[in-house]
Amino acid sequence: MSDMSCLNYLEPILTTISPTTLPMAKTLPNVKSQKTWDSDKALKSTHKGLFGKYQLRTYLLLALGYGVIGAWLAEMPSFALLPPKYIDCTSYDSKKSNISDRLSTELDTTTTTIITVLYNDTERIPINGRQSVEPVYNYSKEYGRSVLTDFNTLCDKTRVKIPYILYIIGFILGGFIFGYIADHSGRKMILLGSMWTACVISIFQLLSEDYISYIFFMLFIGFAIGAVHVITLPYVMEMFPVQTRAIYGLSLIGVVFLLDLIIPWIALAIKNWKILQAIVSVPLILTASLYWFMEESMFWYTSQKDYVTAILSLKRISEINGIVFENVFREAREFLRGKRSKGIQCDFQPLLRLQDIQSLGTKYPDFDMVDLQATTGKKTNLSQRILKVISGHDYYPTISTFYPTDFFRSPVVTIYLLIMCGLWLVSSLTEYSLEAPHLTRHLTDNFFHNYFYSHLIQIVSFIIAFPLVYLWGRRWPTFGFFLIAEVCLLGSVAVKLGNNEQTRSAMLVVYFMGKLSTRAAFIVIAIYTCEIFPTGLRCTALGICYTFRLIGVALASPDV
Repeated sequence: MSDMSCLNYLEPILTTISPTTLPMAKTLPNVKSQKTWDSDKALKSTHKGLFGKYQLRTYLLLALGYGVIGAWLAEMPSFALLPPKYIDCTSYDSKKSNISDRLSTELDTTTTTIITVLYNDTERIPINGRQSVEPVYNYSKEYGRSVLTDFNTLCDKTRVKIPYILYIIGFILGGFIFGYIADHSGRKMILLGSMWTACVISIFQLLSEDYISYIFFMLFIGFAIGAVHVITLPYVMEMFPVQTRAIYGLSLIGVVFLLDLIIPWIALAIKNWKILQAIVSVPLILTASLYWFMEESMFWYTSQKDYVTAILSLKRISEINGIVFENVFREAREFLRGKRSKGIQCDFQPLLRLQDIQSLGTKYPDFDMVDLQATTGKKTNLSQRILKVISGHDYYPTISTFYPTDFFRSPVVTIYLLIMCGLWLVSSLTEYSLEAPHLTRHLTDNFFHNYFYSHLIQIVSFIIAFPLVYLWGRRWPTFGFFLIAEVCLLGSVAVKLGNNEQTRSAMLVVYFMGKLSTRAAFIVIAIYTCEIFPTGLRCTALGICYTFRLIGVALASPDV
């Protein structure tokens, strides 16, 4: 079979027909010649060099949207829910008793309860006819205005954690639900709609006048952010040929790391959570232009066997780049001349059940027998068929449509999913376990400075991980980074016993080395996850992996 680089990374290529497949010819008697679609060649034919005008314009706008959401909007709760540097949780209601008594005496003459609000600096003291006074606390105003000070939830630990919990729940639901929809219905509109929704909800959240409305919006912001995370990276990698797609995927994550270094200084200069959230939300308006500039993923079209639409999309991209697509990718004329694409085989879709073969003659009249793996014509009893279903042996590589249940029907895909979920879970558990107080207390006493330093180490991890991915592939860098991270985590327990200056230095080394390793490991497994799963399951798989990552965050993060 000719170049089949479009087969989505790890999917098998079958080039021979076993004699045992000959009985299957009775099922498909009219087999026609096969046209082979070379996705990698098709993508290369749309531009010269590493990229064209279309790729550059679309990539920059997507990188802006992904960076703003991943680095700024996703991290906004850390700044909006930032507690004061110092706080005394002993309320001093009694100091306001003289005001309360005087007002309550005056209100006794009225037949209804009138609520009066008094302002003392930034504290708000609602007083009613029943003399109920909201607790007032002494706290430092060095970090400025936050949600906690606005809604007087400074000393209520439960109320401090609820927004994070709802954000995680929204992220998990949004990532899984919209990831599946993107695999089933296309990437473009789900991705753009999620970006715009995140911007709109973030702006509406600024209108919150109480704690309940704030956390209500937090849930739906998590929904939109989760969708953006699980769709953007796969879409960007599907824009480029095999040789360069990892470069652009890694660079997309690098944009997030760079923007992570900017937000603490903006927050430090403003010290007002509402103004800060407005500033980080406004740049997303620029992504509205992607509605006209951006095409649907070619790989998604081919996974749906819609090769004609894929060619028309590639032609539009080529025109923007100043290239006549048919002159470079000459096979396009044959596909367009056929008008229908039943005879075209591309992107092996594994996991087709043997019981589906009976319908292939009707559904795929031009199906090529070379795409069927060896099967036997022997009849099996019920127990043997059940055993094959459990073991996954009733799945074979051929063209089919993917469903989420396919994760559990193929042993290979199931193992891939379990391994990746485990890696994502361990990554977050290790990363957020390093945020333990006995490690972070050795940093500075300023939140904004600590945020900058802890995210500056991400740049170092990116610089190290980027070349290793090309030199050693994916598995060995993943193993090495996880090994270093776990050693650092164990080391943090060992050095915890000391309390001298040398121990402090060791703690800082353990903290930053652990952070570097966990972030580098995350970079590699994010790319690896997008590569290892086929087009029809890619966003769904990433959504499942993010679910396990957020479970790790919930278990290890001190904020949750």
